Amino acid sequence: MISSETGTVNLILVACSQLPIGCSDTEMELNYQNYYKPLAQLADRFPQSAWTIHLGGELLEWVSENHPELTMLLREMIERRQLEPLGGGYYAPVLPIIPALDRVGQIEKLTTALRVRFGTRPRGAWLTDCVWEPSLPHSLVASGMEYVFLDSSQFKAAGVIADEINNAHLTEDEGRVLSVIPIHHRLSDLMRTTSPEEAVAILISDADSAGDKVVVALDEPERLVDHGWLERLLEAINAEPRFVPTTPRTYLRRHGTGGFTYFDCGMDSGSVPSPYGSSSSVSDYAVFRRNLSRMAESRLLYAKMIHVNLLVNQVRGDRERRRAARNDLWRGQCG
Repeated sequence: MISSETGTVNLILVACSQLPIGCSDTEMELNYQNYYKPLAQLADRFPQSAWTIHLGGELLEWVSENHPELTMLLREMIERRQLEPLGGGYYAPVLPIIPALDRVGQIEKLTTALRVRFGTRPRGAWLTDCVWEPSLPHSLVASGMEYVFLDSSQFKAAGVIADEINNAHLTEDEGRVLSVIPIHHRLSDLMRTTSPEEAVAILISDADSAGDKVVVALDEPERLVDHGWLERLLEAINAEPRFVPTTPRTYLRRHGTGGFTYFDCGMDSGSVPSPYGSSSSVSDYAVFRRNLSRMAESRLLYAKMIHVNLLVNQVRGDRERRRAARNDLWRGQCG
């Protein structure tokens, strides 16, 4: 590591994949051959790199049953501390709008699945579309989560100044304290607009000021179609002494957090749906719940989910029946 006077880039690379419920085996196999397998093999060829990976519950099930060799490879990378698994809701729900007990249940279900397959439990959670509400830390910490990622735009909206936006922050709800790490770049955006060498310069520019900074670059494997570009990027990262490839837990353990912040309701600015009418602003739609009042279909789905939740909680006697009903409810909560 070079002197902090010139700035270092603690680089966290995140790959997240949550497929919609009901994909066919043919679709899953196509995605595996085109995206998941090549990305895992590429990461394995660069042991100096560090990765954080999130696999949705159904994708994790399918891979374990159909391609256990990938599960074995990921486990080997975890054991040599090159890879950190990321938890979250098992069926990719939008966590703030499902009941608190379902939040905890879905997170713990994915935690158990990851521990069984990889021999370790996740300490961080992926939030679908980075949808955030201030009450989330209570459920996340109760589920054993220590950190989450939010878009850097959500840090700006919370009033975080420019000098602090490249650091992790703390937030809390009812005394449950959670670390929040900013997302700065999408690899697919860099891929579309720059060469790998230019992308490295962009990543380094986030650490021009003195001191260690954390820069998170993420994407879905399905968007990283040009693996030749990604391979050249990893080569350029390895050749740049200012980069310190790391995982979230390692970064937090070594550097801690840069401040305490209460984040507003919001979501990833790249995931905001198109407004239904010119009178609505993007900031209106960044508050996810407003979609329930403006989109009739979403409101009806939400009401049905709440109704089914009440029915499931009334099931008595037959544990297996109740467990199956709850799992079907959770599948229906897919974002």
